[in-house]
Amino acid sequence: MTSTDEKLNNFINLLYARTYEGKIIWSQTSVFGVYKVTLTSLHTIEVGCRFIKIYDPCGTLIEDCKNHSGIADLYSIAKRQALKVSERLDQLLKFLDAMA
Repeated sequence: MTSTDEKLNNFINLLYARTYEGKIIWSQTSVFGVYKVTLTSLHTIEVGCRFIKIYDPCGTLIEDCKNHSGIADLYSIAKRQALKVSERLDQLLKFLDAMA
């Protein structure tokens, strides 16, 4: 594994960890199933179910990684966060409890 591959692996793992901790907030994009976050210096990160893309502040794609082992986990947590799944489940559970 090259140094760049190791850095990318570390980046994906840390991105997942910071998202899990609630320190990174993902949002929906206009493309179904793709979520994004803007980090320092306006670098934008997009994640889909099988890819992660990193754009520089000018919008130039600087990295496009596919089928990395950590992408599926990152995608899942980014999707849940962007779609506010926890809050929606709370609402649905409250509704169902009220039916009892």
